[in-house]
Amino acid sequence: MNEWFDIYSLTDPSEQEELQTERLTESIERVHAIVEEELRHVSADRILLGGISQGCATSVHALLSAPWRLGAFVGFCGWLPFQADLKDAAKAPDDVHCRLAAFYQTRLGIRPPASSSVLPSNTTFDSSAGPLQTPVFLGHAMDDDVIDVALGRQLRDTIGAPGLDMNVVWKEYAKGGYQINEEA
Repeated sequence: MNEWFDIYSLTDPSEQEELQTERLTESIERVHAIVEEELRHVSADRILLGGISQGCATSVHALLSAPWRLGAFVGFCGWLPFQADLKDAAKAPDDVHCRLAAFYQTRLGIRPPASSSVLPSNTTFDSSAGPLQTPVFLGHAMDDDVIDVALGRQLRDTIGAPGLDMNVVWKEYAKGGYQINEEA
């Protein structure tokens, strides 16, 4: 797979966002299926989800649209598709888990995975320990010439802001470009 979803512009990912919907939804559902399969073998706190670039963008939505609190989320050179819509959903007055479920259902047609149906009967989910309690590390190089670091900052600010309140550790690297730089 060369890409996770179609995108019109990496300069302004909100431009023609509708192009992203179909394949982003398919990719999120694919990530959900992988995590559900892993949950058959290990507890959620032993699963790390993450990605680079479009993989980060896809995985952060896979995390937020699912019922799990995972061990961690790690993203590099990422951004948040539908950032403005998600930011608005986070401000709504209802329970945050209901807001997220409504956002993903109406915007992307995604329902939370039916994890309880594929797990051993002794596995339980605590809704207060859902995806928003997953620790997050985000890294981005300031000299990234493909995904502007400002888009990474928007991701950080959106998921860490009141409403979602995720615990985000953010690291900006002076050099590294659009890659994982082991020397940074």
